[in-house]
Amino acid sequence: MIAYTINNEVIVVIVDGVSRVVPRGTAQASQLLAALKQTPIDERKVAMLADLKSALAAYTGGDCEITTSGDVIRHGEKIDPVFAAMVVRNFEAGTPYDHILKCFDRLDANPSQKVKQMLPAFLKHGGMPITAEGHILAYKAARKDMYSIYAGDNTKLVTGRADEEGHIYYGVGEKIRVKRNYVEDNPDNACGPGLHSGSEEYALSWARSNDGLMLIVDVDPADVVSVPEDSDGQKMRSCAYGIVARHLGRLGDAAVRDPSAPYASAYRGGDVDDPLDEELDVIPGDVEYYDKEIELQRKPGRIVITIRK
Repeated sequence: MIAYTINNEVIVVIVDGVSRVVPRGTAQASQLLAALKQTPIDERKVAMLADLKSALAAYTGGDCEITTSGDVIRHGEKIDPVFAAMVVRNFEAGTPYDHILKCFDRLDANPSQKVKQMLPAFLKHGGMPITAEGHILAYKAARKDMYSIYAGDNTKLVTGRADEEGHIYYGVGEKIRVKRNYVEDNPDNACGPGLHSGSEEYALSWARSNDGLMLIVDVDPADVVSVPEDSDGQKMRSCAYGIVARHLGRLGDAAVRDPSAPYASAYRGGDVDDPLDEELDVIPGDVEYYDKEIELQRKPGRIVITIRK
């Protein structure tokens, strides 16, 4: 026999004399309410949904379990608390979680133990969603002509193109890679060679101070070489990334299905103007440097970018 009480804040279910409290406003609570409304009530299903450990196991298809201390275990291994919190948040929201575990796996493929320890904390800054492939979408400052602010060593460039001085071209769609051993791997060194990206706050400071613009880059966690201690851990140096979009505002934390259109599924709303200049109606640099007219159309829940030649 199952007894239960429902109020505006929680659902309390008593199973075999043990009370289970489920906060309202979560996917778990919605599923539990639906199960309680069924006639007759499937007591086994209600008991499972009322128990966080059982509900999480069902949500992940048995791929993950949660301990009494709140740790998330996958294949017998404790997941980093940052990734674990992401899994639980997605579970509570009833949204897919696979991208988080793929990101964890891509990080596990990174040869640097330091990066494995430091990258999760970097993700806590938020606004850097994970793609379906487990990659991280971060922010990058560049000159208005789409070249890097600082020049590097052209002999270390594996894919991509650069000018004679070593400034890398960051056009949307470009895939950039440099030799991994060229990238500064010491997190104690604030400055050093490598492909830099970071949080929106970090990239925005560089774009403003250099009269530049901002881009969205796709970074495979396996390609991250260091996460410098400075800048409050808001930047990373990698040996590769792809330029996927122009910056139109801070991304959300939801998973991104198509990195080439990150705002279609991750944009959280609000103004689409680039914060580099709040008085401009267009993104700085587009009209000045290209023979294309870029029209931003705001529609509920998404942004449509129409390019007219």
